[in-house]
Amino acid sequence: MTRTLKHHLTTCAATGLMLGVMAFGGSALAAPVTTPADDPAWMLQDQDPRGRQDPRGRDRRDDPREQSSRRVSEAEAQRIAQARAGGARYVGYMGMRGGQHVFRFEQRDGRVIDIGVDAER
Repeated sequence: MTRTLKHHLTTCAATGLMLGVMAFGGSALAAPVTTPADDPAWMLQDQDPRGRQDPRGRDRRDDPREQSSRRVSEAEAQRIAQARAGGARYVGYMGMRGGQHVFRFEQRDGRVIDIGVDAER
């Protein structure tokens, strides 16, 4: 093949590719764009994180019963902290810090320690 023929074939191929891209791009731009506000059915689609429809029609993570079952109560957290503290004397509940129940204990040698227990299971 001659150099001129290669150049003409390359130019034709590039031109065809550009025309194809422009035709596809033009048709994509001409298609109507729907937004969530335009399609009320889109807003009613309530799926769980795994992509399956929740039969109750709401997100399972928002169920207050399931949230409370995932939370560790203060009393349960105190039992866990007491077990971690060994033979230390319980001093008191220090409140929540960074998603943890914090309890204060005094060890037999007089040192004071704080033990945190995650509030989520």
